[in-house]
Amino acid sequence: MHVEVLALEGNVPAIPDLAPEVRERARAVRARLDAIRHQSPPPDERLPAITDEQLERIRAFDLREDR
Repeated sequence: MHVEVLALEGNVPAIPDLAPEVRERARAVRARLDAIRHQSPPPDERLPAITDEQLERIRAFDLREDR
């Protein structure tokens, strides 16, 4: 699968074939993802408990030979 990544700022100065609405939507999504990426994680006591099913999946990684 080929994925083309377009930069809104940085090494790509302009992307002329995009409608202004599309470009603005991309900027909004980028800003939202940047905000999520840069926020601090919650303290441990606010995290939900690990379920038995999640714990089972975590332990299953120990059984995989490719890990």
